[in-house]
Order: sequence, then structure tokens, then C-alpha cells
Amino acid sequence: MQKTIYTFLTILFISLSLFSCEKEEINSKTDSDKYYVKYVVESSTGYPQGLLNFVITTGNQQSKNYVIAARSPWEHIIGPVNKEFNSTIFVTKGGPSNTRYWDTILKLQVQIFVSKNGSPYVLKKSNNSVILRDSVQLDFTIDY
Repeated sequence: MQKTIYTFLTILFISLSLFSCEKEEINSKTDSDKYYVKYVVESSTGYPQGLLNFVITTGNQQSKNYVIAARSPWEHIIGPVNKEFNSTIFVTKGGPSNTRYWDTILKLQVQIFVSKNGSPYVLKKSNNSVILRDSVQLDFTIDY
């Protein structure tokens, strides 16, 4: 009888130890996931001298500004960042605002892609409207 109790307690102790170790491994893997965020902007306009201004969030949740020529495709990758990172991009028209042609003909297509632990980039948020506009903003919080 006493041998049966010792056997039962030994099996119980080993089972609890294994269950506890497995849980820690799962949590440490989740905490170590690294993400990369790719911002992509394309624009079309009939006015060749136009500029676009960008503001994006970087890996430390600070903002970074960029200025490029309109009609030039642009992409930028930041990372690694952690889960719950809030990626934001704000694109607005810059340059000569007194030119009527530039004011009326601007199409902006903006996308946010995310890569987890070196996997291929996956489109997470986009605004590919063909409506003429002078600004667009996208936000995406990594939640997987």
C-alpha cells in the first residue's frame, strides 16, 4: 500500500513538472517573436514636380519623416518590433500648393505589410482607393 502511494506521488510530481516546463516554453516563444513592418506608398499624378511627405512610426514608437518625389514608388522596412506594436503611416501632398493641376490630380495607394520571425511579408492593411485626395493615413496594431 505504501509503495502504491509513493508510486502515485512520483508520477504526479513528474507530470506536474513536465506540464509546467511546457507552459514556460510556450510563453518564452511568444515573448521572443520578432516582427518587421514594411510600409509601401505609390502615387500617380500628372504634375511631375510634386512632393509627398511621409510620417511613419519606427521601432521605438517615435515618428520619422520622409519627403520623396510624387510618382516615385517608396517602401521602408522597420524592425524588429514586438507584438502590440502600433504601425502608422501618414502621407500628405507637399510641394507647390499654388499649382491647380497638382492640387486636383493625385492618387495615393498605401499599404502596411508584416513579417513574423522571418516569414514572407503579408499585407495587413491597405488603402488603394483611386479617389483623388491629398492625404491618407493607415494604422495597424500587431496582434498575432
